Amino acid sequence: MEHLSQSLMLIKVKKENNRWILRSSVRRVKSMHIFAVCIDNSDYQASLEKKKLYEVVPDPEAWKHNQIRIIDESGEDYLFPRGIFLEVPLPVEIAERVARIA
Repeated sequence: MEHLSQSLMLIKVKKENNRWILRSSVRRVKSMHIFAVCIDNSDYQASLEKKKLYEVVPDPEAWKHNQIRIIDESGEDYLFPRGIFLEVPLPVEIAERVARIA
């Protein structure tokens, strides 16, 4: 699961001395929150719900072993097979709002 940074271009327009001045800058924005939806809970019916959105904890070592670290309802994170989830790319603003829901 490669979660890429997004570029955000900031444009500031200001009027000075009857002239419009345009200033722009580019900065990298990376959402701190990654989400995935469960697509198969057949071996984990007590722990996971199909079609439910779960927050992912980035874990490169787990990824190497074809696993994904998921935060469940208790707030704890557990490893599951990567193939039972699909990453759901969310815009940064939405990911931040969803992460704040408790």
